[in-house]
Amino acid sequence: MTDPARRPGPRRALSRPQYLFATAILALAGMALLTVLGAVFGREDQALDRGPRTSLSFDSSDGAATDLDAVSGRIEVRDGEARATRASAADPAVALIDRGSNEGRLTVTAAAPGPGWGVVVRWEDAAHHWFASVPAGGGPLQVGYRAGGAPKVVTEASQPLAPGASVDVRFDENRVDVRIDGELVASARGREVAGPSVGLRATEPRVAWDDLAVGSRPRPHVRPDG
Repeated sequence: MTDPARRPGPRRALSRPQYLFATAILALAGMALLTVLGAVFGREDQALDRGPRTSLSFDSSDGAATDLDAVSGRIEVRDGEARATRASAADPAVALIDRGSNEGRLTVTAAAPGPGWGVVVRWEDAAHHWFASVPAGGGPLQVGYRAGGAPKVVTEASQPLAPGASVDVRFDENRVDVRIDGELVASARGREVAGPSVGLRATEPRVAWDDLAVGSRPRPHVRPDG
């Protein structure tokens, strides 16, 4: 038999001020939870949209620093050289400089020019750019472009790229010229793709670049009449 003294009494209803206070506390707690969840998922969405982007500072032989934006794969700078440490055909290592123009000049030393070594100019995105690169199977430097489809090779050098060779790529909206150790080895005409960025690209790890410099395309020298 239940002790009458221990029987629960009737529950007291909250007063109107207590009810309003409890409602306000619950609303604030809900808003705080939504803010935290929004920040977490917002950061995740932002990371997925941008992909891995890190700043890459490249010191050239003259002491000037060139800053690149690493947009895919992985390129690291060690002992003055930039080296691809994570790169594949499906996920190339790409580091770019936005010049704000579709003409200019990129010079770099092929520190380790194995298969997959390359540079890009007139870059819009991964499917729209010009390239000068060593093919996956090795061989001479190839020059070509991607314009939404498969890469198209326009021309290539006559000899394989030697370690330590100086590669000089000059480009404008109409053409891309490639010089190796000062000699013009490939010249490709075409208005396909006219993006503002240039940089490094590798489809295999362990390839490396040195002495990178990006600037303006030299203007042709015109001799005065007479």
